[in-house]
Amino acid sequence: MVDWDKEWRQANALEYYLGYLVHMGENDGIEISIIRGEKPETTNPLMKNALERNFAVTGRWGDPNQARFDLEHNLTLLENVYRHTKNPLFAMHGLKICLDADLNLPPWIKTYVQNSTSRLMRFANMNPPITGPTDGLFTECFAFIKKGNETWFMHFQKVINQLRDVLTLMRHRHKTGETWSDAHTYLAAENMFISSAGPDDPPALRTLDELRRAILPIL
Repeated sequence: MVDWDKEWRQANALEYYLGYLVHMGENDGIEISIIRGEKPETTNPLMKNALERNFAVTGRWGDPNQARFDLEHNLTLLENVYRHTKNPLFAMHGLKICLDADLNLPPWIKTYVQNSTSRLMRFANMNPPITGPTDGLFTECFAFIKKGNETWFMHFQKVINQLRDVLTLMRHRHKTGETWSDAHTYLAAENMFISSAGPDDPPALRTLDELRRAILPIL
């Protein structure tokens, strides 16, 4: 028997996670602006109104301590998607957050930076020194080599677009009051991290817990 209360909690947590990743540039930018005491830029009218109300009441756009806490939480979400996809652009985004908000580097980003700079300095100390084009060396140093014709930049955009598709469907089903554990929700994630069934195979029914594990191991 499905525990619908558990399903609901997981749905809300998953929706938050997907929403952050789809809009992570803007979301992180808001938190960083709050820490700096600057007016945040947002395309979300509800968020804009909330920020302006907070400024009118408190004289600041938000609580810097809460903003730091939110960014540190966002870094854990980025770590999960980075470990799952191996895409270095998620590590780079995390690094940018830490530099812009003056946060300590979490171990996973520190490891990425240490490995990248170690490879770079290994090439720098070669004797005789490297001559000729070096574009490929930088690609190797920062783990941007990807098999096949797809670049990590293409992969990054594909992952975000796929997550946006699932988020859109989840929000639609949330508004209409439909349940999560059905074929439609499964099909939305099928092409992401689940091996697709054959074209003639009927879609399998999945609970939200199964869907969550199939998308990313985050909860």
